[in-house]
Amino acid sequence: MKKIFILILLFSLCCLVGCNVNSDKIKPNGDNHTINTTEPEEKEDEELIEPETEIVVNNDMKITCISGTKDIFSVKENVLTFTNIKEDTCYSIEGEYNGSILIDVSNDYNFELELNGFTIKSTTTNPISILSGNKVNLKVKKDTLNYIYDYREKITDENLYSAAIYSMVDLDISGKGKLEVYSQNNNGIHTKDDLEVKNLNLNVMCCDNALKGNDGVTIISSSVKLVAKTGDGIKTTNSHISDIGNQKGTVNIKDANVLIYASCDGIDAAYDVLIEEENSNVSIYTDKYSGYSDKETVVSESKYYIKTSNNSYKYAIKYYNSETNLYKWETATYHSGSNRNYYYTVNKPSGY
Repeated sequence: MKKIFILILLFSLCCLVGCNVNSDKIKPNGDNHTINTTEPEEKEDEELIEPETEIVVNNDMKITCISGTKDIFSVKENVLTFTNIKEDTCYSIEGEYNGSILIDVSNDYNFELELNGFTIKSTTTNPISILSGNKVNLKVKKDTLNYIYDYREKITDENLYSAAIYSMVDLDISGKGKLEVYSQNNNGIHTKDDLEVKNLNLNVMCCDNALKGNDGVTIISSSVKLVAKTGDGIKTTNSHISDIGNQKGTVNIKDANVLIYASCDGIDAAYDVLIEEENSNVSIYTDKYSGYSDKETVVSESKYYIKTSNNSYKYAIKYYNSETNLYKWETATYHSGSNRNYYYTVNKPSGY
């Protein structure tokens, strides 16, 4: 019986240890035995993707950190401020907000603010101000409607930004959604450097200039409608050569449909206007939408008068007969005036 019991005990011990025991790791220690199993190999740390961080502000606006530096924004006295990013960063914003947005991040990194069904209204300052950033992109999310309203009075103080969207740095506005910008008394979108509109459905209605990029304006693969009640549709002001040899002041339109209603110039470029004809359609109207038309132009029974402060242009007017559906061009004749007060006359054909 003793032999059988010992054999059963040894067999049980072997079953308990089983194949998980490495015989080389079993070391005698007096009457006891210590069993050291093989330690698992350490795995390299896997990159963890942190979930999006959502914060609801005033129950109407939701802000989401998509990527990059978190917790870089604050809301104080109806001003939403983004600042101090440590890497390329993207935030998403949706809902409604009565106030303004200030982007003052860092000139070392790119910052993207995604408009995801967002409406902003302001009566005290311009809705969106961009003071710094290597490049800033307002991305309009696909299939969303977004609205920016600037209800301020006309700005005469040079220290204030006279635009619904104003940027001190290069600004890209892109996306497959729709963005409408309304400026009651000032510019629509104004950048101190370059402005690019890409893959966007954009409507701008404003009092002064609709799109103004001091260094340049580029419109690519977009559908754009601009209404400038007392200013220009598209405007650039700087014709200098950059430090790396790039010409400034050019308006570029490529693969885009652009419809402009302007009081003054449809397109006023400091240097050049480049339109890719094959895939672009640009229509400019500078008559019915003029807030100054009663002061600048007069129509009599037989002539059309154009008053201007510059004699360096040549003018022609295209007349239309609604009954015959025919058009007719008439060239303007220049007349000098006192105090640099120039004017032109254009014969008005009968029935047109």
